Amino acid sequence: MSHLPKIAWKAGSLGRAVTGRKRISRKKVPLRLNAAEKRVLLDGSVGIPRALEKAIRAASGTRPVMFTSAELSQLAAYVVAQAEHTVDPKLQKRLDVIFQRIQALLGVRIDDTPSTGRELYERERARIIAEQSSALADYAGKALTAAGELGIKENPIADFPLSRTERQILSVLLGVSAKLKAKLRKTDTAFTIAEATALARGIAKMFQDRHPFQQLALLRAAKKLVECLEGSIVKPTKSAGPKKTKSGGLVYQFMITLMETAPAIWRRIQVTDCTLDKLHEHIQMAMGWTNSHLHQFEIEGKCYGDPMLLDDGFDDFKCIDSTKTKISQILPKNGKHFAFGYQYDFGDGWEHEILFEGCPKRDPKAKYPLCVEGARACPPEDVGGVPGFEQFLEAITNPQHDEHDEWLEWSGGFDATVFDAKAATKAMRRGLPNWRENEEAF
Repeated sequence: MSHLPKIAWKAGSLGRAVTGRKRISRKKVPLRLNAAEKRVLLDGSVGIPRALEKAIRAASGTRPVMFTSAELSQLAAYVVAQAEHTVDPKLQKRLDVIFQRIQALLGVRIDDTPSTGRELYERERARIIAEQSSALADYAGKALTAAGELGIKENPIADFPLSRTERQILSVLLGVSAKLKAKLRKTDTAFTIAEATALARGIAKMFQDRHPFQQLALLRAAKKLVECLEGSIVKPTKSAGPKKTKSGGLVYQFMITLMETAPAIWRRIQVTDCTLDKLHEHIQMAMGWTNSHLHQFEIEGKCYGDPMLLDDGFDDFKCIDSTKTKISQILPKNGKHFAFGYQYDFGDGWEHEILFEGCPKRDPKAKYPLCVEGARACPPEDVGGVPGFEQFLEAITNPQHDEHDEWLEWSGGFDATVFDAKAATKAMRRGLPNWRENEEAF
């Protein structure tokens, strides 16, 4: 059981406060970048997530890069951080131009706010940010105290949640010790509970004075740190003897079908009990998606997703937290077949049917999760949904098609018949340890 009180996150209102936006649109808009600007974003110095990098590479020639406003916000956070960090005036100027173009697309300039409401907007923005900063600082203090009482301050955190890019951003933005900054710049470095609380305190201290898009990046990192600390600072359980190894636990079998595809694209997977958030990862890896867009589950007419990603801050928003809902909580107790929906990429609109097929006998020699079988390759990302995918297949399989060469070059080669269950299993076990590097700005 967690030894800490819950922190009250206000992700929706805080996100609007730091950017000035009323709502994050799920529709894609074109960001025009010239060849030099694309090189700047792709050379590794800005450290953008792979999903954004892939979208930029896909826009060949003079084609604009299609981003959701959430992806634009995420890109802006990295551009701002690098612009502040670089000492190269030419690079800084180029990054400023990119940022201004993103800013224009998002419509987040405070100057655009009517003068009669600007003062109220600034006051409310300052209040929300100060309130959240105070809450984070208080939480970090309590976390350190609790860890001290339990004697676990110097315990290493097994799965430190911050991605490589997030660590680099924090090393630039935070006023923490030189030792901690050095650790942030390294990859695969273990952090202790005390160091994680120091990072949280550093974010709380610097949060109010940062640029709005930097505040969004800090907010994502802070949420990860808090969740990590909640899972790490727990009361030890008393045991009369050595722990018994778990010999079982139910195995859940699901049939995943990508709707409206013919021949059907499908996977059959087996997993142990986990959150819907983790099931999302299993689906992504088994299907072959790259986790570059938003997602949600629809179960008996109710939406399940990560409120941090989906909540626009509107009063009528209703979404059950998928990071806290387990498979065992939503499935029928009698073990009967049960179907529910999973939507990925609200722009392309990939709809999946997830069919619970029951609980097969656990194989003591098997490692879970695993992909039992499946058929056909996953469509490329950003191909335009099922209609776009059909047109894409028609073009690449017909050398006489007007767009054959263009689509073939865009995809890098694609065989719709290929699927390897063993490779899918390996991908599921590898998982997406840093997947919110790609999606948390959404």
